[in-house]
Amino acid sequence: MLIGSRPPPAATTAQATSARAEAASFDPKNPQDVQALARKYAPIRYMHPDEQYKPGDPLDFIQSSRVREHRSFWPDRTPDGFDEGEIDPAKLKGMQKDNLYLDLKDTDAARRGNVAGSPTLYQYDEKSNTMTYWFFYPYNKGPGPGNLNHEGDWERVTVQFDAQQKPTEVRYSSHTGSVSRSWKDAPKENGRPVVYVAEGSHANSPDTKTKTLVDVAGIPIAQDHFGRGQRVDSARQEFRDVKAEPWYGTRVHWGERGKLAAVGQTFTSGPSGPSSTKGPLL
Repeated sequence: MLIGSRPPPAATTAQATSARAEAASFDPKNPQDVQALARKYAPIRYMHPDEQYKPGDPLDFIQSSRVREHRSFWPDRTPDGFDEGEIDPAKLKGMQKDNLYLDLKDTDAARRGNVAGSPTLYQYDEKSNTMTYWFFYPYNKGPGPGNLNHEGDWERVTVQFDAQQKPTEVRYSSHTGSVSRSWKDAPKENGRPVVYVAEGSHANSPDTKTKTLVDVAGIPIAQDHFGRGQRVDSARQEFRDVKAEPWYGTRVHWGERGKLAAVGQTFTSGPSGPSSTKGPLL
């Protein structure tokens, strides 16, 4: 220590020591440690006040769907054992073709979701030192004119950590890929990130400002609208490691093949889900 310099405040030194100890005690191979870290920073989501299509459980979606195999020159077909109510979710894992779709039954009840029964699916990635929270919605009502809706919708929020397992950044899935905020600037409640969910499209945002997605000559054509409606505390939902889900890694699309897919508008089809190639927002 230099002569005349002051020693660091005791509180600061104690906090730094505690942070190092906490980081040293975290074992990324220990499921209990990973879940405890996930709960500590689980997001608090605010749905739009007019939201009709709420989050749901992907397992319920599977049971209300049939697998549809798209065949270019022949009628589509459903493989044996993959009709509505018959699907073993674990068998989806072996389906690695891009022409397979989970076709949800066309009822409003199946599309509306169930907040109380919707899980928080978390994923710790050791390589990037991130925690990603996956949220599933049975139906996406696309913004703007035209029928751009689609079945199935996966959204996510990623929290970045430093070497001491302290959060440094929050990333939110959006129609532009993702938006990010430093941990200091991200909105929080009780030390956990706050996320605003767009009406219908379920894009995530750190604020409630309307986002213009498409405009013509400066006139907005498609916009994402956010608000402070129903509060969903992810830490109070059923907590599940997404990599332990029986279907994890399947390439089956979560939703029917879109009506505009034949002309290259694949965003009208159900999206792919969490897998080794679709993970944290980086």
